[in-house]
Amino acid sequence: MRVLFLDTETTGLTTTDQIIEVAIVDQIGKVLLNTLVNPGRVPINPHAEAAHGITASMLRVAPSLADLWPQIRSILSGNRVVIYNAKFDRRFFPDNLACAGLVECAMQAFVAAR
Repeated sequence: MRVLFLDTETTGLTTTDQIIEVAIVDQIGKVLLNTLVNPGRVPINPHAEAAHGITASMLRVAPSLADLWPQIRSILSGNRVVIYNAKFDRRFFPDNLACAGLVECAMQAFVAAR
């Protein structure tokens, strides 16, 4: 089981927001996926845009999450996936990342280590 790190950027922080960027790197820092994601017609919250710098015009030609999902699932399948805020990020994916062998929340690990 490999250790992979997954990070996302989103249109905002509500339950109706969508992923607009996804990146996956392995334990030695090799980039396995780093792509913008077209969220469809979901607007980007101005506060989110200010934080990550991703604009709607940057997403127009990006693939959708549905298009990317087979590749994401293949990369994560059976592996240990570390996500900073796993509870927040998991919900954006079709299977809530059940394809992974194990999903860990880095934020919880940091709190536990204090």
